Amino acid sequence: MAALAATALALPAQAVPVEDSVYADRTVMSTGHLDLLYVHVVDGQKSLLAHTELGDLEASELVLHAKPSVAARTVSAMVATLPGMKAQGETYYLLPQSSQPGQLFVGFGYSSALPTGTSVTHAITDFEGPGELVVWQNTEDGPLPFVGSADDAPSSFTSSASHEHVNWGFTDLGEYTITVTSSVTVPGGIAETLAPATYTVYVGEDLPAADNGGPGEPGDPSGPGDTETVLTVTGLAHHYHAGGIASLTAVQEPDTGESHYHWFTREGDAGEWEVVPGASSETYSFVVRTADDGLQVKAVLYGQDHGVIAESEPVTIDVDDHGNDPVNGPTITATLPANEGSLTVSVAPENREVDLGDLTLAPEADRHVADGSLKPIT
Repeated sequence: MAALAATALALPAQAVPVEDSVYADRTVMSTGHLDLLYVHVVDGQKSLLAHTELGDLEASELVLHAKPSVAARTVSAMVATLPGMKAQGETYYLLPQSSQPGQLFVGFGYSSALPTGTSVTHAITDFEGPGELVVWQNTEDGPLPFVGSADDAPSSFTSSASHEHVNWGFTDLGEYTITVTSSVTVPGGIAETLAPATYTVYVGEDLPAADNGGPGEPGDPSGPGDTETVLTVTGLAHHYHAGGIASLTAVQEPDTGESHYHWFTREGDAGEWEVVPGASSETYSFVVRTADDGLQVKAVLYGQDHGVIAESEPVTIDVDDHGNDPVNGPTITATLPANEGSLTVSVAPENREVDLGDLTLAPEADRHVADGSLKPIT
């Protein structure tokens, strides 16, 4: 297709260039607007394509690249109710319903050659991936499930919209292949089933290199650097107590002048690296939990084109409470003779309910903060 000639100019730079990746023969998009499920019409013949800023592409010609550094989100209480989604507080990866800088803006629709009121049903007929696909739309009443890969998720949805956007959530890193079979019903007509189309989405900071195991392996934020810069994580304590603060700093040697970082964690050697949402400076601090014992942390430094400059060796968090119960803590006892008075603790009725407001990650990424305050206890 003629539009493919512009691919090299239109796409952002990759830490692993497309031509060196397993997707060298395809068009890779990591930003921009497209209708992934798009009913195209040529000479009356309908087909399911991807309608992109680069032109209309066959599903087999396209790879969507979701980078954790911009796509990682924390599962909220509402999102956790969606079929196939992870539990509240865990990390997932989102292609959002609304347009956001540096991210893919993915929707669906159909050609203007079809009459208004045409109804299209999209069904997932085959799916492979390291996790689940969850597609939904934000509404005033909460998230509305559209379609998903989980057994209890809707396997299809029908829409008469010529252009619409939804949220595309992926629960884990790696390559997803999604086969969609669509049927089109024009007003007053009967349903016409189109040939299936198989789409590929890769969730990982860098594309997998052609000699690095191929697609389907979890993405790793590391990548080949262009300099000999060494990145070291400092500030690691010998051990931590639950409830203490771990404050880590990434140090460049020599200093490159770059300051775009992302921090990653994983649960031991066998875990998968996950980006820490909101931690994008040279420092990363967090409240240590008992469950963080053995947690590995590393920092990655990026250039202006988001290519990897350097990656630190991981450091390991050691939690040792010396046999104490980190939940209940020590017991403190005070005594007062009965003939000298009594100790009374009370809370006025109007002070018994406290709303501290929404917690947000502080700019230093060392804690979550809220603007509210406690009410008096007398």
